[in-house]
Amino acid sequence: LDVAQGDGREARDLQRQLHETFTYRLPAGLAGSPPVVAYSSVTGEGIGELFNRVVSLHKRWDRRVTTGTLNRWLQSVLRHHPPPRSGRRETKLRFITQVKARPPTFCIFGNAAELPATYVRYLRAALTKEFNLAGAPVRIFLRKPRNPYAEKKRGRKHKKREEEA
Repeated sequence: LDVAQGDGREARDLQRQLHETFTYRLPAGLAGSPPVVAYSSVTGEGIGELFNRVVSLHKRWDRRVTTGTLNRWLQSVLRHHPPPRSGRRETKLRFITQVKARPPTFCIFGNAAELPATYVRYLRAALTKEFNLAGAPVRIFLRKPRNPYAEKKRGRKHKKREEEA
């Protein structure tokens, strides 16, 4: 977020106020708060910092993380804070992979297609912190594997029994 400043003291107060506002009002997808940079369009003060922040945010937005690194991270997170149970079944998250950069998008495969929103926020915040993705909108999707036996066609012997009945 850039803030064109007029008076130096007013700009610092505005910068502090914006930082506090955005820290608490941004959607959960943006873990942390975006950097607020004050600059002067008249004197050019702060323009260098603005460009440095833009480049830094672009690198975070474009970051790729290997699947092996992500899986080691997921196992450590699961040991520290396992997911809540889904009914009577234990929720198992098996592996994670980054399916896309720009923005960083991750897919977690497990035995549940949904997790509580609070646990997904926890995972998003942990990902953001561990891989330095602050300021980038981190997306997380959950996938449940297909059951290979769900729509399997019945064999010939079973069809003959149905016809006889």
